[in-house]
Amino acid sequence: MRTIRGGILLAALLTGALATAASAEDPTIELKTTAEKQLQVKRSDGSVETVLVPAAIVVPGDVVAYTIEARNIGVENAESVVITDPIPEHTVYVPGSAEGDARILFSVDDGIRFEAPEALVVAAADGSSRAAIPADYTHIRWIFSEPLAPSAKRSVHFLTELQ
Repeated sequence: MRTIRGGILLAALLTGALATAASAEDPTIELKTTAEKQLQVKRSDGSVETVLVPAAIVVPGDVVAYTIEARNIGVENAESVVITDPIPEHTVYVPGSAEGDARILFSVDDGIRFEAPEALVVAAADGSSRAAIPADYTHIRWIFSEPLAPSAKRSVHFLTELQ
């Protein structure tokens, strides 16, 4: 991860957020990850609109929107498709932002175990356990409930805030 005077180049963020398909043994699933900066733009009528723009450089406080597109490049249905993506270093997951037509789970132990947020616990400083918070999340996993047909695409999304 390269830090550049308070900012992080997008390429460095993407390096830390490269999704993998659990069916990666199955080369028929192609993944494409896109990262865009989320901006608040004031319109001429005074209202504020949230827009996504290409992110060349992000700085602390910026919100980055990640989209991972899974495409079946095979000739048969892809069964049991699972996408796992690390939360990029120096960012914190934005609560409630993970979306996709899938079961969504999180990890707090570098992707070893995945659970629903309410089931996640971490060690507290005093040696006891506490409920995990979004800053503890290390990975997100999407488990597709339906097969992915040949040539079909499905996208999942999440947001992080650069710290």
